[in-house]
Amino acid sequence: VVTLAGGGSAGSEGPTAVLGSAIGSATGRALRFQPRRLKILVGCGAAAGISAAFNAPFAGAFFALEEVLGSFSIGAFSPVVIASVVAAITVRPFLGSHPAFHIPPYGNIRPVALVLLYPLLGIACGLASAMYSRMYFATADLFHRMRPLWLRPLIGGLSVGLLVYMGGGVLAGSGHLAIPIEMFGGIAWYLLVGFAFAKALATSVTLGSGGSVGLFTPTLFVGAAFGSGIGVLARDLLPHFGLHPEAWGLVGMAGLVAGTVHAPITAIFM
Repeated sequence: VVTLAGGGSAGSEGPTAVLGSAIGSATGRALRFQPRRLKILVGCGAAAGISAAFNAPFAGAFFALEEVLGSFSIGAFSPVVIASVVAAITVRPFLGSHPAFHIPPYGNIRPVALVLLYPLLGIACGLASAMYSRMYFATADLFHRMRPLWLRPLIGGLSVGLLVYMGGGVLAGSGHLAIPIEMFGGIAWYLLVGFAFAKALATSVTLGSGGSVGLFTPTLFVGAAFGSGIGVLARDLLPHFGLHPEAWGLVGMAGLVAGTVHAPITAIFM
């Protein structure tokens, strides 16, 4: 909560998923479950956390199956889906039933864009994901060598604060980021790509310096900015194709999550 309230570039879904997993583990240990069933309970907790954070029960369930359990077995599928759906229903009286992100209308998408252009966007998102991952691990290694330990969050917080100031406040995390996708269509493509790179750097510094937060939400921002930037460039180069940068931003969100977290099904459902 301190990391998020202080403007750290990250999301609330990470701590929520960890808390859910810990509750599942503690419950299974108290009931003396077998290790195989204990692992399923941990997956149920993680699924419930992601589901509640994004109001996306299927995304939470498939995240746990893809990333936590690494299996789509019948024995794990049913309890994970049930826990995820129940979590989404339980949280709605407190957070509402609306989607986590507002999706603007963007018109029809031509088949040629689906067949020819979106695969190229997928390749670009894969390359951006590789850059993002390398940046994160390099930043974490840099902070890991830093002594004394209290210097890590100090330098990390100052660095993120400087990035947020230079970005006009757009890069600050709020725990549940409302991505203004409709705004991304009216900004120059190179500024959008620059915002994506800066958000990736701010997130890498936040997590690498010891911030206890989630990776999903800032990755969605990076993907939206990067996808919209490529969409604006494509619209300018191909004006007769009727391209919509907002739609490219949505595809970019899924592409960056899939490439960074290696969870393509979760990205699609989210």
